[in-house]
Amino acid sequence: MRRFVTLAIGAVLVAPASAFVYSADDGVAEANYGNANGGSMMWLNHFTVQPGGTVINQVLGAFGNVPNGAAVTAHLWSDPNGDGNPIDAVSLASGSSVTANALTNTFNAFTIPTIVRPVGTSFFVGFRMSFAAGMTPARVDMTVPHGQSWMVVGNSPNNLSGAVAYDGNWLIRANAVPEPTSVIALAAGAAALLRRRRKA
Repeated sequence: MRRFVTLAIGAVLVAPASAFVYSADDGVAEANYGNANGGSMMWLNHFTVQPGGTVINQVLGAFGNVPNGAAVTAHLWSDPNGDGNPIDAVSLASGSSVTANALTNTFNAFTIPTIVRPVGTSFFVGFRMSFAAGMTPARVDMTVPHGQSWMVVGNSPNNLSGAVAYDGNWLIRANAVPEPTSVIALAAGAAALLRRRRKA
């Protein structure tokens, strides 16, 4: 019996916890957006940090009318004054990769350096990409309440001073991993239970 309890506790300790997903869309795009003349574009969503979602390590996105394999960079920006407007945002982390599953509602995961943000603060996640004329890389949901999406054309990744609000929600999300304190608490509780069983 004691051996069975030890194995069960070990299973609890190694079982992966669910990620916290920040999302503004309903998962289905009705349109794609891009600059008619091509060039450089950034599109991003605003989120507020929730309990259990302070450790962010991935940006998720679906892409519109662009070739698969096109270069794209995912970013996480801070919101220094917490007003939900990215004109003063500062890039905290980024990760370069390529587009995939274009013109579908499939979210592609882009790993970025892990960023820890306090509960109640706000941040932005999004993409920067250069593309040819006529392409529309940003996939957008038009059916849910709006107010979290922004875009900027032609600026550098660290300068969102020209950002304007977009009347839709980009298919852009963020993943947060289980917080270290939660894992430590779980381990401590399991260890205490194991000690009690051994004394019995």
